[in-house]
Amino acid sequence: MNNAIGFLACCAAAWALSCAASAAQASDITFKTQVHDVVYTVNGQEYTGTILEQTHEKIRFRIYGKSTVLELEKSKIRRIVERTTPESAVKNALEEAKANPRSLAEIARAALEHFKGNRSVEGLVLKTLEAQAVGKDPVLLLLLADLYVVAERFGDAERTAKEVIARANSAQAQRLLGEALAAQSGRAKEAEAALRAALKLAPEDEDVLVSIGNFLRAEGRAQEAGAVFEDALKKNPNLVAALAGQGYVRLRQGEVAEAALSFQQALKSDPKHLRAKLGLAACHVMRREYDEAYKLCLDVLEYDARNAAAYGIQGYAKLFAGDTDEALKKIEESLKEQPGNPRMMLIKAVALQRAAQALNAAGKSSEATEKMGEGVKLLDDIVAMDPPDAYLQFLLAGMRYRSDNLEQALQRYARTTVLAPAYAPAFQNLGAAALGLRKWDEAEKAYQAAIQLAGAQPQADYYAGLGLAKLGMRQLDEAQKYFKLAKDKDPKNVAALCGLGYIQNFRRDERSAMSFFMQALAADGNCAYAATALSQMFAFRNQKFVYHDFSNNSEPENWSAKGGRTIRAHVEDGRLLFDGTSGSAVAGPAQYYTTVPGGAFVRVEADLGIAKTAGAEYGLRIATASSTAVQFELEFGKDESGNLAYRYRDYRGMAPVWRTIAPWPDSGRVRLAIETEDLPSGKFQLLLDGAVVKDVDLQMKHPKGVTAGLFLKPGAKQKVDAWTDNLALLLRVAEGEGGEDGEGEGKEAAGTRH
Repeated sequence: MNNAIGFLACCAAAWALSCAASAAQASDITFKTQVHDVVYTVNGQEYTGTILEQTHEKIRFRIYGKSTVLELEKSKIRRIVERTTPESAVKNALEEAKANPRSLAEIARAALEHFKGNRSVEGLVLKTLEAQAVGKDPVLLLLLADLYVVAERFGDAERTAKEVIARANSAQAQRLLGEALAAQSGRAKEAEAALRAALKLAPEDEDVLVSIGNFLRAEGRAQEAGAVFEDALKKNPNLVAALAGQGYVRLRQGEVAEAALSFQQALKSDPKHLRAKLGLAACHVMRREYDEAYKLCLDVLEYDARNAAAYGIQGYAKLFAGDTDEALKKIEESLKEQPGNPRMMLIKAVALQRAAQALNAAGKSSEATEKMGEGVKLLDDIVAMDPPDAYLQFLLAGMRYRSDNLEQALQRYARTTVLAPAYAPAFQNLGAAALGLRKWDEAEKAYQAAIQLAGAQPQADYYAGLGLAKLGMRQLDEAQKYFKLAKDKDPKNVAALCGLGYIQNFRRDERSAMSFFMQALAADGNCAYAATALSQMFAFRNQKFVYHDFSNNSEPENWSAKGGRTIRAHVEDGRLLFDGTSGSAVAGPAQYYTTVPGGAFVRVEADLGIAKTAGAEYGLRIATASSTAVQFELEFGKDESGNLAYRYRDYRGMAPVWRTIAPWPDSGRVRLAIETEDLPSGKFQLLLDGAVVKDVDLQMKHPKGVTAGLFLKPGAKQKVDAWTDNLALLLRVAEGEGGEDGEGEGKEAAGTRH
């Protein structure tokens, strides 16, 4: 994903995956803790609070919730029950079980489950097990290795797991060895071997499935990870860890609805499964359902008050919802639990950048500079850490790429391909960065690797990228072959269309070249490259191609608005907008138009957007430029019933009636055009997304002038939100105005920016 929301949502999903812990299994062992001291007197009274001081004769006692301090004589006290902390309760239980390694292991596991997230308890258990592991009891060693992984002491975890394997090989020992190795740079092959051994020993074990699935996913091998979980679910459709793992695979592949279904199925079997809850929260983030994501994380924090992933996703949710200050608080909570976690450092850097933008907008430039500097330092710190985290490196590279720092983007993408040598998108983006730097050989190798890794289903962009690399190397036949493969897979692939346009233009097949560029512009109205190429090529034909994308919030020259009462055309946010609520009486249409000589008009085209259900007519319009009677008019757009339609009248004076062509698209967005090769002939073509959908014949006189542009007509009391972008007008110009040098410009237009 190239936009910030998309990339951060993916980051949220990856963060949940990397940090979530499986829900603890219930244990029969309980630990009795008591927050307060309790004193029972001989006359039946009971006091709850804190013992401040006691002697042989009496005690001083503060009552809980009050400032009252009592002095009680011990002769009048029947019993005292002193408070018990989790640490003291666990310590006492561990001390009693020291003589029996198996009982010690059972109590240690129960303590970790019961006081999950309590670092004091975790430290106490780890210290006790380290002291008792001298007997080399496999059960204790296995638990110790598990604790080392949790504490991120991966070297100790590896050593301990190998000790267990040497004494009593087991699936869990191989799993822990695999996890320890996977966390160490350059040891992916060893890790996979250990995890495969674990899977062979216990093909349905939840922990093993989760570990190998996570490993494969982190290596960019999502399809293999999915196969592991699918195989497990064939044997047991209710295997919670496999359902959760499947959810994360689907989430990484962008299948958010399917991922949410997997997580919901897992939670149906185990409502307290933290991994599934965090995965479902990540789905809500990607759907922009921020409140739901936040609430799910609250559920996790009720069970595990120090869950770094839950705080992290809450930070994402608040950031996406626009509450940067609260987002930073939650991110700090996450970093408090996992200091130096590079993924949280990355999202903090993004939050700081957002905060800086808000401060700049408020005129607080010095504070904004400070925040921006803090964010930049965080990014530099992450780069200096060079974490062996393929997905993080991928995100860092994307940030560098979007800021046009192509050299650093190339380095980070290259690092990603080393960490995840089977992840095709990393090679694709490596190729894109190399193209931007005009490093054709590197781009060619990267795209070839992406195609090979994709197997039977390479994306159109992979072929298009390879075509651009071949084009840069001036291997036109090879480039054309790959552009055609890309276009076959995706007829709207803009890079392929522009590449084919360039090649046909180079070979002086002007008509074919123009067709490809027009298709590219229809696929992406913001494709300035296609617009520039067309402008230069039309100039050679004594035609003027006027293109305006409103990106600088300026209006095109010689265009103006008229009509409309409460709703009028205005430029804002990089688009031409028609928005507002109409009055109680039906008004005439609002228009945005330009006037041209009748013999000059060839084509008017634009991207238009309006909801299918909007109670307004909206589209393109050409008509006689006359202050008296209208000789003709032709309108093409959305009718009041939510259809793509056209209507017209000519000098015969018939009433214009909408004629349906097709339903208006559910997306609300279309690219429409009205074109004629000879306006006085009355022969027009209506185009939808670059393709002709209707021929229209009008009975024409010879209008001296024509208005061309847009119209919007709302019903009474209608709320309207419509927009137009990428407005284009093609005109004939008089002989001598075109310029012979247009040919040279047109021939090179498509090659200068590859």
